[in-house]
Amino acid sequence: MKVKLFFRWFDLWIGIYIDRSRKTAYICPIPMFGVKIDLWELLTPHYQIIGKYTKKPIGCCRGKEGLENAKLEEPGATFKKISRKKCNICNHD
Repeated sequence: MKVKLFFRWFDLWIGIYIDRSRKTAYICPIPMFGVKIDLWELLTPHYQIIGKYTKKPIGCCRGKEGLENAKLEEPGATFKKISRKKCNICNHD
């Protein structure tokens, strides 16, 4: 999850705005000053690819598009939804 402070002279609002398409939350406690929180990491599922014959993890993918691409590349594999922190294959920040 990324958190970033911002200043926009044209943002004269107070409150919280959630952009669903970008999976981002904007919080403006003071007009023109705000916090941008990237929620993509929290809201995107993480899948572990388990090999057809070895029954061991052979890779990982993220999101619906990643899952569909992995199914095309590994037709006999199974997929297990896991948390990002428990994935021993990739090193996500």
